[in-house]
Amino acid sequence: MSNSNHPKPQWTATLTENIRFPKTPSQKEVNTLTVNFSIPKTPSQKEVDSLWKTFHEQTLCMVGPNAIEPVPTLYEAGYLTGCAESIAHGLIPESQLEPYISTLSPMLESPHAQQTLLSALFCRWAFLSPEPMLTWEEIPEDLYTTLAALAAFEGLAKVSRYFKRATQHLFMDPEFKRTELTPRISELAARLTTYQQNHCKPPDIPLPRTPEAYAAYVIEWKQTLLLSPKEYKIHFACPGATFDARWMIAMDAENFELPIEKVEGKKVACCLFPALVSGDKEEKEGEKMEDVLVRNKKFFPSYGEMNQRDEGWEEGRVSKATVLVL
Repeated sequence: MSNSNHPKPQWTATLTENIRFPKTPSQKEVNTLTVNFSIPKTPSQKEVDSLWKTFHEQTLCMVGPNAIEPVPTLYEAGYLTGCAESIAHGLIPESQLEPYISTLSPMLESPHAQQTLLSALFCRWAFLSPEPMLTWEEIPEDLYTTLAALAAFEGLAKVSRYFKRATQHLFMDPEFKRTELTPRISELAARLTTYQQNHCKPPDIPLPRTPEAYAAYVIEWKQTLLLSPKEYKIHFACPGATFDARWMIAMDAENFELPIEKVEGKKVACCLFPALVSGDKEEKEGEKMEDVLVRNKKFFPSYGEMNQRDEGWEEGRVSKATVLVL
């Protein structure tokens, strides 16, 4: 996605100013680096909930909110959800994506199944790492040495703050917007439009946003989430699982929300849109400098995190998944 024919933006300027040392810095010298390097603002949970709701609404409208039949069988929904997670997590190479989707076409007669697949494709194209706008991001050797010393004093979390601050300045750079941001938005809009034209019926109501305006909105928020100190992980609900109001919103076959008391104890028929779970960043054993680059922020859970997702959903940090309950 990144253009190799233009000079790489000088993103390290913010980092390198006043932080070059002829030798390993002392603790006092390290302390001076914290001045003027504030952490970018963390979006509130209310803002993230609103954002996630907007993403779901656009997906629903692309498929068509009045398209309600047929409803997928439990087998079809379960199989499709597994395929959707593979797509979203990037396990299917981009070159094989269209042929892979074609094998699912018999199941895509259901508009609910289309929501599942489109939500997975959206999450893949918007949130899979490394972030395409930042694929050129590298650490110069001399800066790497300096930051490695800083990490030894205060940990990689402190180094991560510098990368985020530098990237925050980069996102405001006009040249970056021209050479990286604009193509990123155009590519996302084109991918979503192509999928809709090839696999969805013409929508029965106007889209809330045009593909271009929607893609710009998505990438603007992607930048915010990349810079946030919080971690964000996307979780799909499993068909056949018991409805869990802590992290799910139930919809009926006609795309109307159901009250919790009507769906307690019932099974999820299909995951229409995944959940986004926020949490504090924890430094992990064996983590390297490369892991704290902004481009490598991961929005999809590891296998271990997926296995633990039913343990202790905390109120106030989950933008809920939307599920079909019959």
